[in-house]
Amino acid sequence: MRRSEMRRSIPTLSLLLVLLVPGHGGAQTEVERTVPLASDGSVEIETIAGSITVTAWPRDEVRISATLGRGAGELEIEGGGDAVSIEVSPRSRRGRDSWHAGDREAHLQVRVPEGARIDIETISAEVALSGTTGEAAVTTVSGSLRVESRLRRLEAETVSGEIDLVEGAGRVEIETVSGPVTLRGGYDELEVETVNGGVDLQSRAVQRGALESVSGSLRLDLWPAPGADLEASSHSGSLEVVVPRDVSAHFSASTFSGRIRSDLGPRPRRTSRYGSEKELEFTAGDGDATVRLETFSGDLRLRVR
Repeated sequence: MRRSEMRRSIPTLSLLLVLLVPGHGGAQTEVERTVPLASDGSVEIETIAGSITVTAWPRDEVRISATLGRGAGELEIEGGGDAVSIEVSPRSRRGRDSWHAGDREAHLQVRVPEGARIDIETISAEVALSGTTGEAAVTTVSGSLRVESRLRRLEAETVSGEIDLVEGAGRVEIETVSGPVTLRGGYDELEVETVNGGVDLQSRAVQRGALESVSGSLRLDLWPAPGADLEASSHSGSLEVVVPRDVSAHFSASTFSGRIRSDLGPRPRRTSRYGSEKELEFTAGDGDATVRLETFSGDLRLRVR
């Protein structure tokens, strides 16, 4: 597990708490524990499967409520003061073939101070964050991520897990291979990279954005704000941008072998007499924002709502 830099804004309590709960027997194990944490402290969570639900509350402490399947392993809780670590250590493989998938799951409900830094690593657990306003870093393989509050900063990496941001964030960096990404709310800075996962952005306020895809489709439903700088590119995936009819922005669009269709501006033109490259460039309104669009072979569509 990566360790984030710890900020020390209150005296360290010199507290070390380690809780080991073996998942033995035929029944699930229920665990509940509370640990003190600074309002801007850090919480690290690591587990393999199940679910992780992180919710903010107005207390300088962390409360962990866990339900462990008999094959989930041991729950370890360490720290206090300015950092808390929560980890479900996997059990040995002996006898695991006879367990159902649910026996290996750990379901964690964690309540944290609103401004805490959250660091989560999992393989397939479903991750949900709500009420938190600090920074978060989430790494999954196939587990999903849903964020229902506006974070100051979010870093998310997944292979095939779905990512859903409801309220936007200050700064967001997302990397995915095939997981679909849905983005709502406003963003100061937004960076998204995907291989073949689709990206759906619905936002009235993106100040600076860069979205890049290899073969996944990109759909941007935008209200470009004055001064906004937005860029989207795809190799073979389709790229669709929807804007209001009274949009004020400078648009530039280009493709090597795909098609360009636009409800605004002049007709696209070929850049070469003999090649297939096409481009479209124009200013709508006063050109208060900048929008750059590019594909290699994917179709590009600019339309008004």
